[in-house]
Amino acid sequence: MRSVTQLIALTTTLHHVFNKISQFVENARNNQTTRRLLNSILKDLSRDIKQYNGHFNSLIIKECFMDLALFPEDHPIPVAALIDMWTESYELDDNGIEAMEIINKLGSMNLAHVLIARKSASDADNYNYNNHFVVIHDLLRDLGIYQSTKEPIELTKRLIIDMNENKCLGEKQQGFMTGILSKLLNSCVKQNPQQLAARMLSVSTDETCASDWSQIQPAQVEVLIFNLHAKQYLFPDSMVKMRLLKVLIITNNATHPSELNNFELLDSLHNLKRIRLERISVPSFGTLKNLRKLSLYMCTTKMAFEKGSVLISDAFPNLEELNIDYCKDLVILPTGICDIKPLKKLSVTNCHKLFSLPQDIGILENLELLRLSSCTDLEVIPNSIGKLSNLTVFDISNCISLSSLPEEFGNLCNLRNLYMAGCASCELPFSVVNLTNLKVITCDEETAASWEAFQPMLPNMKIEVPHVDVNLNWLH
Repeated sequence: MRSVTQLIALTTTLHHVFNKISQFVENARNNQTTRRLLNSILKDLSRDIKQYNGHFNSLIIKECFMDLALFPEDHPIPVAALIDMWTESYELDDNGIEAMEIINKLGSMNLAHVLIARKSASDADNYNYNNHFVVIHDLLRDLGIYQSTKEPIELTKRLIIDMNENKCLGEKQQGFMTGILSKLLNSCVKQNPQQLAARMLSVSTDETCASDWSQIQPAQVEVLIFNLHAKQYLFPDSMVKMRLLKVLIITNNATHPSELNNFELLDSLHNLKRIRLERISVPSFGTLKNLRKLSLYMCTTKMAFEKGSVLISDAFPNLEELNIDYCKDLVILPTGICDIKPLKKLSVTNCHKLFSLPQDIGILENLELLRLSSCTDLEVIPNSIGKLSNLTVFDISNCISLSSLPEEFGNLCNLRNLYMAGCASCELPFSVVNLTNLKVITCDEETAASWEAFQPMLPNMKIEVPHVDVNLNWLH
């Protein structure tokens, strides 16, 4: 009870501080008033942050809170991107369980809010967070930046650069604290460019800004976040020096997909393990032999998958996870995908024009999860699917064009979770009685009726019909 009371008192104090920030904005034209308010704000923040730190269970939670400031204001932060960052930076589990615990903890402390755009029964069960986003208030973002800048400039872990309209570090549409502290940081960068060794770098840029990073030292960067607002973008040449880069996140905030014209520059980054692209016209791939995870969200893929000169199996020979979501031009999966032997998770969701899968998909002997939800034009599941002996999770929810499952479907000896919501017209083969390890089928009432006939022969099988939560969160 005492800790709750302290947290409420602290929240009230921070609210008082934020009110002072608002006063600062209102009185910004009065220099004398500005100085007094600024001194008061920093004094209050310094005192209250010390109290606030006592409510973080661990250093990692505090670090994760500060990481949220790497993303731009007024844009929901994809939870999937945070999982990629934190898995590599803090050695959290690959499924995102620990990351969600941290996010929920931040939510309980009123430091962040989780927004679920579309709820799906399979999301929570299979650690799919494509529909989960984190929203943070601008003033709390400024608080995270303030926390980061308490470190000596040569030891700073995070660097935020805003190059929009050639304005660097917080001169355009930035929050109060971002602007003040970023200008101080910008001054230090110009004076001592060789001393900066940030592990996380966030760059916001548009078409008017040249990719000149001459003022920063990128050699220590492990996580790179690009926030673009451009039709085309060229990676700066200095990226080849990022020998330690593990995670690359590129988000285009413009209406139309952005073109990346020198993607092959990434070929020399041998530690790069995770790439997430959003609203990008995916170029022809180079060769990233150590890439483990590739996520494409609202991208155009024709150039890479249909016209590319390099097979995806040659580009990413050690890929373990491929996520493709809301890629509206995807008609077929790329040639060579079945030759990626290490592939364990294949998720192709909300790709409404996808109409078929590779006939030899069964040779993906290590595949454990196959998610095809809301691929509304998908008509056939190949017979070879029965060869996926390690498949434990299969999701065809809302694949409304599927008329049947092949007889070989019954050969999935390790299948444990099956998701078939919206598949009432999909005919089941009698071979499903061989799915002795099947534990849970999650579906709608009509599909459940088809499975009930097999329930006496599958005594360990449980049929779940979840409540459908209808909301308009996806509009955000």
